[in-house]
Amino acid sequence: MTLLPKLDEQTLADLYDQGLVLLDNQIDSQVENLTIIKAEDEDDLANEVISRRGGVGQLSNEDINYYFDFKKYGHDLILGGDFTKLPHGDYVGL
Repeated sequence: MTLLPKLDEQTLADLYDQGLVLLDNQIDSQVENLTIIKAEDEDDLANEVISRRGGVGQLSNEDINYYFDFKKYGHDLILGGDFTKLPHGDYVGL
């Protein structure tokens, strides 16, 4: 048996308003396959989802390539002193 999250009235109303559940005697069976996360904003939601999935190491290469700013990270590696750029385009770790 799956333990369902306790639904407060506002969450239940939101699920109904979005057409995700019908108000009948079968609410438990309608929400048992839904993932409900309480989050303050989209940033909080993303952090919670990544945490539940086991951390950023569990993201697909496609997600990393789409969402990660490689240029900014490379820039910060140089600014932080981890790497330096040589005159002909090579980089060396310090």
